[in-house]
Amino acid sequence: MAQLFGRLLVADLDIATLQALREPALEQALMELGITLPEDAQLENVAADYFALILQPTSGLALVQSLFEEGQYEGEAAASMRAIARDSGYEPTASADRSPPDHAGNILALWGACVIEDDEVARFIEERHLPWLRTALVDASGTQGFYGDVARAVLALLDAIEASRGGG
Repeated sequence: MAQLFGRLLVADLDIATLQALREPALEQALMELGITLPEDAQLENVAADYFALILQPTSGLALVQSLFEEGQYEGEAAASMRAIARDSGYEPTASADRSPPDHAGNILALWGACVIEDDEVARFIEERHLPWLRTALVDASGTQGFYGDVARAVLALLDAIEASRGGG
């Protein structure tokens, strides 16, 4: 699910992705996580929500770790994520490749890939690159709609990761 959440955070929801999410087993899994898929006719409003909650939230910074921690793009977090991706052989999707390496979506996607292949790298990402997301997603998680649902599901994932590592 982390890779899917990463994709949903790194680019706004388009019709092709929405149709893929409607695969019955996946849609059921999303519903169990509290994520309700929008209707096709709602995509324009969902795109506006993506802009307001993810790209340029009025109450904070975009979901980019360097911006959040250092107030600028391409900080230490970006260099760290770029190195992890390179060393692990991770190939981001086209939409992810166009966003900063320390964008929340890219971090979740890379963690999702590493947790299966390299527990040590996954733990490093958990300790260095996931904690800031709690604060960054608070406002979005308090909203209604698709991206509010996604934000709450990501926070629940962060809780599960922490609990599985003995921190919760």
